[in-house]
Amino acid sequence: MLTKKSILTTLTMLALAAAGSVGEARDRVDRRQSHQSARIHEGKASGELTHGESARLRESKRVVRRNERRANADGTVTDAEAAKLETLQDARSKQINRLKTNDKERASANGQ
Repeated sequence: MLTKKSILTTLTMLALAAAGSVGEARDRVDRRQSHQSARIHEGKASGELTHGESARLRESKRVVRRNERRANADGTVTDAEAAKLETLQDARSKQINRLKTNDKERASANGQ
């Protein structure tokens, strides 16, 4: 028979484990967002991204952040929510790469 103390201990441990996984998912999303923002900044500085392209990338960042807030709203990031965030960030990463490697350049970057 389980005592009240052992039940409370088990529940506390489960809550801490869940909080840890939420924190890990949030940290991973934040690290990727930071890395992607740095790639965008580098692309703007080098002329690989136009003003319009960087504006589109900022909007995609807002989409990821909005979904992150929704996933964290109940305090638990489910596997499905984490997978959705991962998919959104994968798509954003591909978008950054595609826009940085197209042939458009900002006028100030090529001396015009």
